[in-house]
Amino acid sequence: MSDSERLIPPEENTRRKHVYDGIEEYNKRLPNWWLFTFYITIVFAIGYWFYYAQSGLVKEDGAIVEAESARIQAGKMSSNLEISDANLWQMSR
Repeated sequence: MSDSERLIPPEENTRRKHVYDGIEEYNKRLPNWWLFTFYITIVFAIGYWFYYAQSGLVKEDGAIVEAESARIQAGKMSSNLEISDANLWQMSR
């Protein structure tokens, strides 16, 4: 028996019963840090979906674009400035 086989208890060295393309897998648990990251990701995804898709707290993208377009059009109608280099320079400031 080699040194590495003596260090690992036999119950942790079991293999799964299935073989795919000649590859055998050990039957071991995932690390806790990986499981916690996975669970946190699921909770975040559910919260994100609820906040943006279901709650109605955030405007939809189409509504935001339409409101901004209406604001720009209203600004164009209210300012009857002549388009000239001087006026464009003043508006850029």
